[in-house]
Amino acid sequence: MDSPTGPLVASIPVVSSGDWEIYKTQEPAAVTDPGGTHDLYVVFPQANMDLDEFTFNGPGANGNATPVISAASATPLSGASPLKV
Repeated sequence: MDSPTGPLVASIPVVSSGDWEIYKTQEPAAVTDPGGTHDLYVVFPQANMDLDEFTFNGPGANGNATPVISAASATPLSGASPLKV
């Protein structure tokens, strides 16, 4: 929350599908409500992971607005988590 190294609000164990073109649906994660409005970051603990869709359900999740997504060019592209760029 608020930075890639900020407080953790949820954690989801990722199950490998074994192939980039085979998608798996993960079970929902319980999220600790931090209150207020915050920036949310998805942080992967290792390389070679792919996130295709992220869905919010429940109180406070309303509308279907397109999220604002930004990514910066980073060097290095891989390494131990958290990756310092």
